[in-house]
Amino acid sequence: MSKRSRNIKARKTNLPPVKNTAAVGGLNSLMNSFFLFIISLFLLLIIISINSDFFNGRVVAYWDAFQEQKSELDLESRKIERFGSSYAVSKQIADFIKTKHRSDVVLMPSTAYFNANGIDYHVPEPAVFYYFTSVKTIWQNCKSGCNANWFVYANNGRLGIDTIQNKAVLDSVLKVFNKYETSL
Repeated sequence: MSKRSRNIKARKTNLPPVKNTAAVGGLNSLMNSFFLFIISLFLLLIIISINSDFFNGRVVAYWDAFQEQKSELDLESRKIERFGSSYAVSKQIADFIKTKHRSDVVLMPSTAYFNANGIDYHVPEPAVFYYFTSVKTIWQNCKSGCNANWFVYANNGRLGIDTIQNKAVLDSVLKVFNKYETSL
């Protein structure tokens, strides 16, 4: 063998092995991605533990409410679930008034009046009552211009609705209602 062919042969054997850069790079990339995923999970757990009040109060509470409400997609049942008995009772009062085919104003006593008479009903303010039912209401503390045609009262733990025929009836109703404090 000549010196030249020995040099060529030596060069061939001294060459480093050829690496498949795509396969090695893919493996490194996969390992790096997995490592970053583990770090991000760890950081997420730390952040959740630091903000647990927010997470439990907002995220978990929303998810629980969503799980309950997704089976009942009826608009009225969702409103009752969200606004509670205040909405349900207001809607019953409005349904009765609407059956009389008149768009009148209803005089509402305070929440304290209903609580004192054994009815658990938080009276919404007139704007909210109108938002719930599209029926106009006024509170008992109207000074002048009290133009109510109906009033709601408590009778043995039940709600009653009656008409106001004249000024004397209005004055006697206001005298009873004004014994109780109006509050939001």
